[in-house]
Amino acid sequence: MAAALSLALGLFSCKGEPKKKPTEKVVEEQEGITFQFTMPGGDPHLVDVRALHDNPEWAIDQLWMYVFDENGETIVDEPKNIRNDQEFKFTGTVARYTYKEDWDKTNKQRQFFFVANMNIGLHRGDTKATLMEKVHEKEMTASSSDILYASDPTLSAGGQTINVENDNGKRIPMTAYATQGTSRVIAITGNATVEVNLKRTVARIDIVNRIPGFVINKLELFNAFKKANVAEESTHELTDNRLTTAVTPFTALSEDNKVGKREGTAIKKAFYLYEGKNVGANDDQITYVKITADYGGYRNRVFIIPFKAKEPSTGLFSVPKDVKRNFLYTISLGTKIDQVVGAKVEFTITEEPWNADDFEEVVGPITVTKVHDSYSYSADITEYSSTGLTLNVGSKKGRQFTFKLKTDLTGHTAYETPTTDARRWIWDLTLTPNANNEAELKFRVGENETGKERVGHITLKSNACDEVFTITVKQQK
Repeated sequence: MAAALSLALGLFSCKGEPKKKPTEKVVEEQEGITFQFTMPGGDPHLVDVRALHDNPEWAIDQLWMYVFDENGETIVDEPKNIRNDQEFKFTGTVARYTYKEDWDKTNKQRQFFFVANMNIGLHRGDTKATLMEKVHEKEMTASSSDILYASDPTLSAGGQTINVENDNGKRIPMTAYATQGTSRVIAITGNATVEVNLKRTVARIDIVNRIPGFVINKLELFNAFKKANVAEESTHELTDNRLTTAVTPFTALSEDNKVGKREGTAIKKAFYLYEGKNVGANDDQITYVKITADYGGYRNRVFIIPFKAKEPSTGLFSVPKDVKRNFLYTISLGTKIDQVVGAKVEFTITEEPWNADDFEEVVGPITVTKVHDSYSYSADITEYSSTGLTLNVGSKKGRQFTFKLKTDLTGHTAYETPTTDARRWIWDLTLTPNANNEAELKFRVGENETGKERVGHITLKSNACDEVFTITVKQQK
């Protein structure tokens, strides 16, 4: 309901007689709902959140909004892609969209369903029953990338979703209902903020090789599911939905042994796959990963890793496990003993929700090394981390300090001009880059005549990302 703002002022002339009351001015303020979208993060392992811009797994190129009636039974407005709407704001892994319409004076209620990165072809007048029968357009046939969608190059080039250099050109479909608390019924008045927690409609498999000398030559996925329902709660049964032929991985093994073949190397994004039921299936129908590897005197030995959990009473992998959407399955090859006995290999499969906001795909940090200082006495580095160091210097006027900067960041081109918050006594601050992701930092310090310790900071930043390194200079009194 539009709010009306009335303003009436009683004005008097210098004779004390009231002037004519001015006409009331009515200002119409359009109300709406702000949807706040959260996208599931990348790898749920605490390592380094500075990899945020490197991962396309939450990027949004399309975002379709389906407005249902209060009971969630019928679509009442023609669906629209709000991704390019001026009210859509995208920042990292959070997006906001303010939905404004010309509501009438009655308090309407609606249900809102969102689909990212794919158009499921629903229209005004379609029903929830139609949604529950909707199946992904993409079908798994031969490659793990079959079920992903091509990115929009115009959006990626704008830098609104992820770093272009690390974009694999694929987008993952996601869905969610808007909710207020536990309810899907949303009131359309009051300028409310409503949460929408998007959830991927696919799962992912990673493989970690922990066995010394175990060289993986080939990866294949069998008994994968061809399709999946769009809505997670759908009970629509899909028939003849299991592939009997091999699916190739999303991340290919490299010929130079740098991806997946070395001991301890994780094969990230080995496979993407649809959800599906393994519980109740015949043993020869259960989803499994086939690994062909060399080990010791064995060449191209085949190892089968099924989607099964251990039976507690026997310790055998004999309990089938379903594949769940938005779950990350990590296959770890080898135990603490790291042995392959004959044609068998010890392995574990862990499953966990694929929703965390911490990431394992670490961007190489800026490293800073003190090369030289022309002080008459030493200046010591007392603290050092991936984000900064502390340099303790004496009170007397010093000559020049020289540091070497290096980053392993892919695509790094240059460093921004360093800055300091202590320009009165940290002088001649210069940065000279070279062609090998390195640069040379130089600065001088003035004499401390304050009678107390003082602290200044030098801030360094790579212009390829938000990587920041701070040198804290503490000067004695």
